[in-house]
Amino acid sequence: MIDTERLIRKAAAYGIDAAPVVRKLDEYAALLVEYNQKVNLTAITDAEGIEDRHFIDSLLLAARPEVCGRMVDVGTGAGFPGIVAKLFRPELDLTLMEPTGKRVDFLKYACSALGVEAEFAKERAEEAARKQWRESFDVAPAPAVGARTAGAGRVLPALAEAGRRVHCHERQRRG
Repeated sequence: MIDTERLIRKAAAYGIDAAPVVRKLDEYAALLVEYNQKVNLTAITDAEGIEDRHFIDSLLLAARPEVCGRMVDVGTGAGFPGIVAKLFRPELDLTLMEPTGKRVDFLKYACSALGVEAEFAKERAEEAARKQWRESFDVAPAPAVGARTAGAGRVLPALAEAGRRVHCHERQRRG
């Protein structure tokens, strides 16, 4: 599906060794494109777009040393960056939070197919912050919605005090 050698080269340009996970990322891309034919998960379905916008962006987050412990991916959609982070750092304790049932079904399907252990929360961030999820996580990528502060405001209630020191991470975008 994707050009695995090209992805390895792109990741290496950022100092990231993607070789150990590139086969799983290729499987993930195939699952995404196939499932996207029946459920709208993403507008990005071409191989190079998936490599750049989904995988490289997710790997840029996952490669950060402070990405450890319990991670929640709020508004994960099709699983970015959460599933990629878990593939790259299998020791992460991952929760994928997504309010849309059809997307949660895909996340469960993809994680099962890829052998990824994760917890699933069919919730909106605002609702989850008032429930058992409050202050439960060490790291949370800020969702790609609105201004950075708006995204950070949605995930901060989920972070434990230690996570607040790490702070939430917004997805890295190359210029």
